[in-house]
Amino acid sequence: MSNQPNHEGEALGGNSAEAQLASEISWELLGRTKTNFKTHSLLTEPGKAAFKPGAVLYFFTCLFYAIPSLLLWMLLHSEEAASLLGAELVPALRLVLIALLAGGALFLYRKISSPIVFDTGSGWFWKGYASPETVTNLTQLKDAVKLADIQALQLHHKRIHRPNNTRSYDCYELNVVLNDRSRVNVVTHGGGDSLQIDAEELADFLDVPLLSRM
Repeated sequence: MSNQPNHEGEALGGNSAEAQLASEISWELLGRTKTNFKTHSLLTEPGKAAFKPGAVLYFFTCLFYAIPSLLLWMLLHSEEAASLLGAELVPALRLVLIALLAGGALFLYRKISSPIVFDTGSGWFWKGYASPETVTNLTQLKDAVKLADIQALQLHHKRIHRPNNTRSYDCYELNVVLNDRSRVNVVTHGGGDSLQIDAEELADFLDVPLLSRM
């Protein structure tokens, strides 16, 4: 199969049953975060498949976090800050800023690195640090489903238009489709060619059909 995304918008199914399923599910994007670059790649090993964040995601997150942090730090080292806030208060504010920056960095790292796992050993797919094997109440898990309930994978894209901006880009999304026709988002990012390859590999891993509008 060609690795180039096909933007014609047709749901591709290998047979009439898959075509029927494709017509019964929603094709709206589920993912909240929409980027124009690739954020995750699929890694497989015996009994487990997981999406791991890429270096580009870490870089852009650190960049957006570092710039305002640096500006705040420079502001607290300025003579204006000392005269406005008082020479005694500024050192304390610097310590508070360090604590906030460290806490924010840890939060962002955990958010970016949050696991996205398909585990045939446990029989579950989940997103997040809490897995079905580590919680006593499964209702605590927001994005966790049994692998047996996954009927298909859904791969599609949408052209994202930014308000008051002439720039636009394609965003690609991979979801799992459950027996009740509901969907759970797996990943959403801008790397269409890569996500198509990952989706095909994951469909083989789960032994389910891949429904695509690419």
